[in-house]
Formats: sequence, structure tokens, C-alpha cells
Amino acid sequence: MQARRQQNSGVHGVVATLIKVPRKLERAIDVALGPALQNVVVDREEDAKGMIEYLKANRLGRATFLPLSSVKGRTLDAQERRLLSMPGCLGLASELIEYQPQYQGVAQNLLGRTVVAQDLNAGIEIMRAGRHAFRLVTLEGDVMNPGGSMTGGSLQSRMTSLLSREREVGEHQEKLAQIEAELEAAQREMAQLEGERVSLKQERAELFDRLHQQDIACTRAEAHLAAAQGELNAHASQAQRVQEAVAQLNAQLGQVEQSLQDTQGQEEGEDEQRAQRQARI
Repeated sequence: MQARRQQNSGVHGVVATLIKVPRKLERAIDVALGPALQNVVVDREEDAKGMIEYLKANRLGRATFLPLSSVKGRTLDAQERRLLSMPGCLGLASELIEYQPQYQGVAQNLLGRTVVAQDLNAGIEIMRAGRHAFRLVTLEGDVMNPGGSMTGGSLQSRMTSLLSREREVGEHQEKLAQIEAELEAAQREMAQLEGERVSLKQERAELFDRLHQQDIACTRAEAHLAAAQGELNAHASQAQRVQEAVAQLNAQLGQVEQSLQDTQGQEEGEDEQRAQRQARI
């Protein structure tokens, strides 16, 4: 099919890849479709004819094809649809799955007259009311066929179930997309953090340079302070010497003033004596 698809042969894919089944209904739809899950959907009868000739020529086995141009859907009539409201009835199988509108004929052809029931007890009542005119399948995989025959029992776990595999592939793709989105977000965050780290590194280098300049300035200031302290000490010593000289000069000035006063007293005495002598004269 992959080889023919590459030649634009009108192949859409196998039924299992063209429908989407809720997890709860996988077993029921798997049993209801059976080998039909691997039927190949094509555009026209001519495409199916070319595929069959291709299989014959290359001895690749047999396959069932569903041309969209010729496959007709079948469904319940109005009276039969009333049974879908009975207790334990989940609905019509073709209406419980998802597919693109162009595959409606295929879905109704395969599942349009298949009812899904909760269990066999509900299925028996539904089939009796419908006079066994359609097929019914339960969630556990038991089948009640038109005409009254029943198929059931234990089902072996089939690891190669196409429905579960397609669902798991879809889930894994969603998880992969989520992981890729998270990875992309983490990469963006890492790039942002890297930018911040580079900026912080540059800022740290600038701060270290400023700190170095401050250390140099501090060393110079300490040297200036030591020099100023030396000059201050020298000025303090010189001031002390000046103060001592001023004190000495003040003492000498006091002595001079005292001598001046004594001299003035002597002069006054002499003046008085002179006046007395002058008076005697």
C-alpha cells in the first residue's frame, strides 16, 4: 500500500487509520470490525482494480478495498432507532466514532447497523426488542448477530490491536509535541538565562574594575592622609614652640612693663624731689 500510495493511486489508508475510537469503545469496535479494520479505502473502483492487479503481479497476498465512489452506507430505520434509548444502550457504533465527512459511507457500511451495549443483559433486551434484525456488540467484546446467533467468551489481549495502536500513536505524538514545546520553552528560558548570565558576568567585571579603582583611590587617600597627618604633627610641634615663645615673650613683656613702672615711679619721685628743691631754692 505504501508503494502504491507513492504513485498517487487514490489510496486513503486502512480503516483503522481513518477512524478515531474512544478508549472505552476500543474493544467493542475492534471486535465489531474484525478484519475490516485492515480494509483499504480508495477513491474509485478503478483504483481498487489497479491495486488488485498490483497485488497479483507481485504476489503480495489479498486485501479488501472500499471505493468511496461505490460503498454505500446502511443504518437503522426510524423504528429501530427508538431502541437506542433503551437502558444499557450506548448508541449506534457508526455514530460513536469520529471520522472525516468523506468517510461517512464507509463508517455506515461497516458499523451503520451495529449497536453498542453496556453488557450482555442489556444487549439481550435490546436484540429481543429489535427482533434480531441488526448486530450488537458489548463493551466486553461479546457479539449478538442478526438472526440470533451469539459470539463471546474470553478475549486474549492482542498487543497488535490496530485501534489501540493508532490511539497510542496519537497519544505519543501529542506527548511528543508537548515535550517538544516544553523543550523549546526550556531552550528559550535557557537562552534568556544565558543572556542574563553574560550580562551579570559583564556587570561583575565592571564592578571588579570599579572596586580595583576604589582600592587604588583608597591607597592614594591613605597616603595623602599619612602625609597630611605628618604635616599636622609638624604644625602641631611648631605651634607648640610658637606658644612657648609667645609665653616667654609675654613673661618678658611683663618684666619690661614692671621695669617701666618702676622707672616711672622713680621719675615721679625725682620730679617730686626736684620740685621740693626748686621750692627751697
